[in-house]
Amino acid sequence: MRVSRRFSPQIEALAKEWCENPIASNNWITTGRRPGGESQTFEVRRPDGLLAVAKPGPGVNQSQARQAHEKIVSDLAYLLDIPLPPVALLKIAPFNVETPYWVSLSVRCFPRAVELAVARAAMNPAQLEYFDNFASMAWAFDTWIGNHDRHDGNCIIEDSVDENSWSGAVLIDHGHTLSYSWKSTDPVNIFAPRFMGNRRRKEMAMVKAERIACLPDSDIYGIVNRLPDDVIDPLKKKIISSELIRRKPELVGFLNRQYYS
Repeated sequence: MRVSRRFSPQIEALAKEWCENPIASNNWITTGRRPGGESQTFEVRRPDGLLAVAKPGPGVNQSQARQAHEKIVSDLAYLLDIPLPPVALLKIAPFNVETPYWVSLSVRCFPRAVELAVARAAMNPAQLEYFDNFASMAWAFDTWIGNHDRHDGNCIIEDSVDENSWSGAVLIDHGHTLSYSWKSTDPVNIFAPRFMGNRRRKEMAMVKAERIACLPDSDIYGIVNRLPDDVIDPLKKKIISSELIRRKPELVGFLNRQYYS
């Protein structure tokens, strides 16, 4: 079963728009809902009713460049047909903050959704087959981007009563990737997350790793370097683009060794 993006036409059109232009239009307002978490996320809404999660919240340390990580990873996923929400950057002053600052907006892709930890026990055989391949794809992608924070809570499953229209799953929360883990351009060990390790399928992981290896370097440079310097400083941009490019050709061999370890 092929794993791909299964979003609505509206969501995919927005993903394409935001992949071409990293800055969101300034017509989002806060709803007052604040899911919280480490990043102190808060909810925003567009005039047409579309909802997104903004991070980080006021007062959260800006030096980790969470916003940039979320944006870069989302755009890479769009090019690779991996189901991540569309993400854009927005300068905003929520909750009476005096000085606007940059946040990432991550669109809510499903009208109803639950975390993997809740959904897993109720999956039917077809959904389990899909998720086996999904977990394998996530294994390859997370290894490439240096994601040390994949767990059941940041994998969202559509909560649909209609099995025939089920859209599958989406990966969220990528603030702890890229330059969060990579502090220099010196060679580092590739980290292989153990997300759903007993359900991974080598074939799907290898297919995605080979596609990652074929991604043009120019696309990576373009996605990283176009971000404003006050979102992420030029040195971190250099580290991110260099590491993504360095790790591409190593990924297939590394995952192959890990699968049998």
